[in-house]
Amino acid sequence: MPFKCCVPNCNGNYKNGPKVATFSFPKNEEIKKKWLRAICRQNFCPTNSSKVCELHFHSYDIERETSHYNEANGKLLTAPLRHPRLIKNAVPSQLLYNPQYLTESEAPHRESPAKKRLKMENFLIEQAIASSIESRKTFDEKNGFSTLEELYVKLKDRIDIHKWIISHKDTTIYFFHVEDTSYPNVKCCARVSENFTVTLFYGSREVKYLKKLKFPLVVSNIIEIEDILDQALISLEEKYEDCSVKENLNICIDILNSLSTTLSEQKPVIDFLLQQIKLLDISKKNAFRYSWETTLFCGLLHSISPHAYKFLRNSGHLLLPSSTTIKRICSNFSTNPQLEQDESTFLHYISSKFKLLNAEDKTVTLMMDEIHIKPYMDYKGGNIVGRAFNSTECATSAHVFMINSMLSTYRDVVHILPVKTLQASTLHDFIAKIVIGLENIGFEVLAVVSDNNAINKKAMSFFSNPPKISNVYRNPKDSSRPLFYVIDSVHIIKNIRNNWINQKPHQYMQYPDFNEQKMRLASFQSLKDMHSTEKDNLLQYGYTLSLKSLYPTSIERQNVKLALQIFNTNVVIALRELGPKKHFEYFEDTAAYIELISQWWDIVNVKTLLKGKRHRNHFEEPITKNSDHIKFLKNFLNWLNRWKNCEGGGKLTKETHFALFQTTDALIKLATYCLDEKHWSFFLCGKIQTDRLEERFEYTDNKLEHNIIYQFVKFLNPKVSFVCRIPCTSFKVQSIWRYRNDFDRYLGLCGKYRR
Repeated sequence: MPFKCCVPNCNGNYKNGPKVATFSFPKNEEIKKKWLRAICRQNFCPTNSSKVCELHFHSYDIERETSHYNEANGKLLTAPLRHPRLIKNAVPSQLLYNPQYLTESEAPHRESPAKKRLKMENFLIEQAIASSIESRKTFDEKNGFSTLEELYVKLKDRIDIHKWIISHKDTTIYFFHVEDTSYPNVKCCARVSENFTVTLFYGSREVKYLKKLKFPLVVSNIIEIEDILDQALISLEEKYEDCSVKENLNICIDILNSLSTTLSEQKPVIDFLLQQIKLLDISKKNAFRYSWETTLFCGLLHSISPHAYKFLRNSGHLLLPSSTTIKRICSNFSTNPQLEQDESTFLHYISSKFKLLNAEDKTVTLMMDEIHIKPYMDYKGGNIVGRAFNSTECATSAHVFMINSMLSTYRDVVHILPVKTLQASTLHDFIAKIVIGLENIGFEVLAVVSDNNAINKKAMSFFSNPPKISNVYRNPKDSSRPLFYVIDSVHIIKNIRNNWINQKPHQYMQYPDFNEQKMRLASFQSLKDMHSTEKDNLLQYGYTLSLKSLYPTSIERQNVKLALQIFNTNVVIALRELGPKKHFEYFEDTAAYIELISQWWDIVNVKTLLKGKRHRNHFEEPITKNSDHIKFLKNFLNWLNRWKNCEGGGKLTKETHFALFQTTDALIKLATYCLDEKHWSFFLCGKIQTDRLEERFEYTDNKLEHNIIYQFVKFLNPKVSFVCRIPCTSFKVQSIWRYRNDFDRYLGLCGKYRR
């Protein structure tokens, strides 16, 4: 429905009125005020629906067609506009029903009678011709020229010296517009040659077209030159503003590219700056304007903390993709645990990931652990997920298998087995199947690592015939190679602390001396007494002790950090310093016990080459052929044998004692094999732990709901790895599988599926 005219007494577009084009009030406040004065309507405030029709404008105020210059054939093309539009700064002046003094009529005054008009016509024509001839003569005298010298003299007095600098040199006149910001710069230049041809330049670019003018252009009077100069400052700045920005961006890019070669150690920083500068020159309509590295980094940051990412993006300091874009990229997933139970898709993910790995990533250990999950069924991607692999019921736990490289930081989940109940024989079949599958892909599996769960030990015992728990088996893929079985040392250190707390009636551990043939008594009460004595002191000897470590709850007993608050050298020093002064019971025996377990833990927890040098601890250095770590571990085995044969209470449980002996013996054999047979220069015992798997899962409450923590990607640089934590309030079996594929999803969309 067309808009009606808001001018008083006008019936434009009304029921009985003419159908006319209408125009909205201008946004410019000054022009808008002129419109309001012109229509003379009291107490009127225009809205978006207020319009003025074409009846109130001169015909020359309205544009009804548009034109375009075709550079290919040199023709001017004209086409009617679908909707008429007003010229700039047009004001309604034809107010037909208003008083005469408010109306500027386009038509001439009332014509004289016909006879009088005929008599006057010839007189007016003659007068106009005479006036035109005189005006032409005056115009030529004032604005015409015949030589460059004459043109230069006339222009000197008429050109605005604040805008243009005029210079006459030989057979050419130059006009310079200098922009003086940080340094003088010729922004625009016009050149008039001896044949009066004008050439126009903007910066370092030659201008070919200026509105309807085509250059080079021959001029015949000064007015034409003045018009060209006036239009050049206005039109060219708008036309070439984007080009100037692009030139400046290209200059910055060239400078940063040169810096990346000279400052190679700062290359990551320079590359990031390059990406940000290149983003300034890309249209926001481009859906894939971010590089794949930036997209990955933003995905990781958004997953760690959406609020921090939103704050960083809204600050305007960095150009980052929106949260919607990141969620859209991660929205589709095609893999879940149920699908990979099939033979055709078994280990499909890790086989596709294998081609991205380096040679040092392929020597691995296989870690396994059981994760308790909330029973839950869901429908995802055409499949029902959440049920056990061998049952139609909901899975109550998931056996997670993860590989950890012995020579690099690479680690990844390779298979997830959702179960309700699982027999040891079935678990053994899956372990063997996964080991063989990994070997077929190209990995070298050295060891299997698990906690001290009975089903894990029984499943591993089936690798020998008859079944027997051992620390070395034959590799199911290649019987000539060993497959070591190691019980997780992190699990053991927690059990040693828990065994000590569980001693009844008093918390005493009765153990043999490490070097002498005598028995000692370690008292947990002495640790409690020391903490109670120092709890109000500003400076404390046993500052690592806390109430949680001394009086742990059932959940806190599974926290290894609390166990390590007891088994560390600081507690040993504190006992030997305060024991004689405060008379703690069996303080020396307690310190010796903690010191012995701490030394064992220092050896089996080495994960990096420089840990020992950083802590200045000999036991935290890697195992080498020349080190005495293996000798200490063998003496530790002898000590365990003597402790096992001791009579009386105050000892480790059979399960904990067996796990401690099994792991120590297995680490000795595995280290010897790697150093002698594989000719490694060092061996890191800390690589043989399942804590890297347990890091993926955290307890959120007593209902054992979990959060998944997943490593998204390892960048092109093999020395760099990123670990991302993704909260999942209601953990499901397929959630582990789902987030694992973000890496492939990102790289697939960014077109960079290579290392």
